[in-house]
Amino acid sequence: MTAPAEYYGTDPLNPMRKFVTAFSAAGFIAYTGIAIFATLIFPPAIIVFLAPFGMIAVAFTPRGQSVPQTIIWPLILAAAALMPFWPTYIHVKLGPLPILTPPRIIFYILTLFWIMDMLASPLRRGQFRHALKKNLWLGGLVLGFFLLNAISVPIAEGKKLAGSMFFRMVIILLLPFCIFLTYVRRYAQLKAILMVTTIGAAIAAVIAVIEFGTGTLMAQKLAPLIMGEGAWLEITQELKSRDGKFRSQSTHTHPISLGEYFSFCAPLATAFAIQAKGRARWLWLLALAVMIAGTFATNSRGALISIGAGMGMLTMILIWRTVAKMRGAMVMPLVGLMTVFVVLGSPIAYIGVDKFVSGAEGTSAARSSQSRLDQIELAWPKIVKRPIGGYGAGRSARIVGYYGRALSLDNYYLSLTVELGFPGPICFLAMLIVAMRVSMRRSRDNGFQFANEAERWICIGLAAAFFSFIVSRLIISQTGNLNFLFPILGALIGANANARFLKRSPRATQN
Repeated sequence: MTAPAEYYGTDPLNPMRKFVTAFSAAGFIAYTGIAIFATLIFPPAIIVFLAPFGMIAVAFTPRGQSVPQTIIWPLILAAAALMPFWPTYIHVKLGPLPILTPPRIIFYILTLFWIMDMLASPLRRGQFRHALKKNLWLGGLVLGFFLLNAISVPIAEGKKLAGSMFFRMVIILLLPFCIFLTYVRRYAQLKAILMVTTIGAAIAAVIAVIEFGTGTLMAQKLAPLIMGEGAWLEITQELKSRDGKFRSQSTHTHPISLGEYFSFCAPLATAFAIQAKGRARWLWLLALAVMIAGTFATNSRGALISIGAGMGMLTMILIWRTVAKMRGAMVMPLVGLMTVFVVLGSPIAYIGVDKFVSGAEGTSAARSSQSRLDQIELAWPKIVKRPIGGYGAGRSARIVGYYGRALSLDNYYLSLTVELGFPGPICFLAMLIVAMRVSMRRSRDNGFQFANEAERWICIGLAAAFFSFIVSRLIISQTGNLNFLFPILGALIGANANARFLKRSPRATQN
C-alpha cells in the first residue's frame, strides 16, 4: 500500500524537514550567541532579545482566569508592611543573585503572579491599560523616569555598572509599581497600604527611641545574623554621632534614611488621627508623637525640615477648611490678624531655619552643609559637559570623584542631574508634584465612594507626605525609601483610575 502524500510532509527523515530543523536550530543558536554577546557589552539589551519571545507568549498563551484577589491582596499587604520596615542588612545572599529578605521574596512571588496575569488574563491587562490611560500624566512621568534611566545606560561611563543598576531599579522599583497599579482597585485598599506603612514607621520610631536611650544600635545587636560584606554593611554597624550626639537608625542603614521615612509617614499619621474617633484617634496621635521623637533621635536636620514642611502643609489645609466652614464675619478679623503675624514672623523664621541648616561654625553640621555646596561645585562642570543623557544610572558619586566608602551624593536632584542630565530631576520632581495634585483633587471629589471625611483626609495626608519627600530629597540620595514610594504611586494610580470608572459605572464594583 502506498502512503498518502501528506505523510512525507511529517516524516522526520524527509530531507526538507531535516533541513528546516537544522536551519531553525542554527538560527536559534546564532540568536542566543548574539544575545549573550550583546548583553555582556550592554546588559539592558537582553530586554530587546527577550521581547519577541514575550510577544509570542502573549499571542499564543490561552486565555485564562486571573489570579484571585484573595491570594494577591494578603501578599500585597504583607509586602507593604515589611518593605519599609524590615532591616535590609538581615538578608540571605545566594551567589550572584539579589539579596533575599521576606518582603523581597513576597515581591518576587507577586511578580510571578503579575507576569502570569499579563500573559493569560485579558482582565488584568485591561486593568493595567485602564489605570495608565486614566492617569496619563502621573503614569507617563513614572514610566518616563525609568525610560530616562534606560537611555542613560548606552552612553554611561561604566556601562556594565550602570546596566546593573538599571536592572536593579526594574526589579525593585518598576515591577512593584506595576503590580500595585494593576491590583489596587479601591481607595480602601490604598488606605490599608498607607496604614500598614505608617504603623511600620511607628514601630521603627519606638526602636529608634530605645536606641537613643541606650546608645546602642540595633544593627550591632543583630550583627551575628548579618550575611554578606561591603562598605555599606560596615557603615551600617558603626555608631553614628554628630557633634557628640548619638544618632539612631533603627531598621535602616543610616539615620538620614530613617528620618526621611518618618517625615513621609508623619503627615499620614496626622491624617489618620483626624479621621479616626475615640481610642483610635489617641493611638494615632501617640504614633505621631513617637515618630517626631524618633526624628529627633536621628539628629537629621533634613528630616526635621521635611517633616515640618509636610506637617505645615497639612496644618494650613486644616485651618483653611476650618475657616471655610466658619463663614461668620467674626472669624475673618482673626484670620487677618494671624496672616499679619505670619508675615512679620517670616524673616525670623527664615533666619532660624538658615542657622539650623548651616550649623554653628566649626561643627560637623556646618561641615556637612559645606560639603553639599562643595559637591555642587564639583558636579557642575561634569553636568555642563553632558546636560542631556548624563553619565548613567548609579554613576553620580564616582563621576563627581567620590570613591572608597562614599556611597552617594547628599542631594538626590544633584545625583539625578549627573546621572540623567537635566531631564532627570525635572521628571522626578514633576512626578511628585502631579502625585500631590492627584491626591488633592481626589480629596475634593464628591463621588459616592467618599461616604464621609475619612478618605478625604487620607488623600490630603498623602499629598502632604509627597511634599515632605520632595523636600527631604534635597539632602539625601539614598535609594532605600524609593522602595515604598513607587508602589504607593502605583497604588494611587490604580485606586484613582478605578474610582473614576466606578463613578461612571457602579456595576463595576461587583468585579
